[in-house]
Amino acid sequence: MKPIGIGQKGPAVEDIQKRLRTLGFDLGQRGIDGEFDSATATAVRAFREDAGLKSDEIVDDECWVALVNATFHLGDRTLFLRFPYFHGSDVRLLQNALNVLGFTCGDADGIFGASTERALREFQANVGIDPDGIAGSWTFQALLRLRHVWEGKDTHPHSAARAGYARAAEVLEEAEVCFFGVDRPCCLIASRIANLAFATTAASRVASAETMEEAPTEATLLIEVFLGREKGVRGLPSVQFSDDPTFVGRLETALAAIRGTSLRLRICIDESYFADVGHPTVREQQHIAVSLLDAFCTAWSR
Repeated sequence: MKPIGIGQKGPAVEDIQKRLRTLGFDLGQRGIDGEFDSATATAVRAFREDAGLKSDEIVDDECWVALVNATFHLGDRTLFLRFPYFHGSDVRLLQNALNVLGFTCGDADGIFGASTERALREFQANVGIDPDGIAGSWTFQALLRLRHVWEGKDTHPHSAARAGYARAAEVLEEAEVCFFGVDRPCCLIASRIANLAFATTAASRVASAETMEEAPTEATLLIEVFLGREKGVRGLPSVQFSDDPTFVGRLETALAAIRGTSLRLRICIDESYFADVGHPTVREQQHIAVSLLDAFCTAWSR
């Protein structure tokens, strides 16, 4: 494009002014009028300096690209891993949301790189979307449904803070949940979770398939515990268990995603947590059961 500067008029100038106004730059008393006056020139210089460009009062190719990237909103375009990388404010907002939700993609630098794609795939599997690493309409809808969870929150990974005994007991008495497994190690873990819940409060409504005295109702949250890595099943959120603070955030995201829809999710446990998958030790079972139940109580109470 030909550089645009002082004295020029027209739709292109008006577009520049609208983007500058969106970014919070002062355009003077005349505001958006399609005329590149001294106030617009001052705003352009300020934007260029903020964007790390050469200090100047003209809008050239480099400045225009930076303006466009800075004014993208989440959902304006489909995002995916490509070269050159997508970059812009929409990517940064996506990264912020993923970080808050527990899908760490590193610093929110506004560049859609490999770490962002990996975190996006994990989020998609977590909320029951095909984990294709492409941020399109389904992904944006899921993020918008969870806006109350991530918007305006600290973008650092979730803390490891526990729910606390009293709060955990309150959750266990409120949440109607059935944990179950389809293989021996996971059945054992599910039973231990139910036992831990009952030991916390005799009024616990958290059970395992083996300890339930009656069939689950439509209000029962069914949580399947299984071995392996999550691969994602459309409509069925899958959360990868991990022994770190991000697990609580990812579990919270999955719980928020299924509220008002199907009350079922999966928790995947990597086989590396067991020395012998076929014969898990009591210590291994107990460690995962305690971590899982604690994370559930914390995520539910947020």
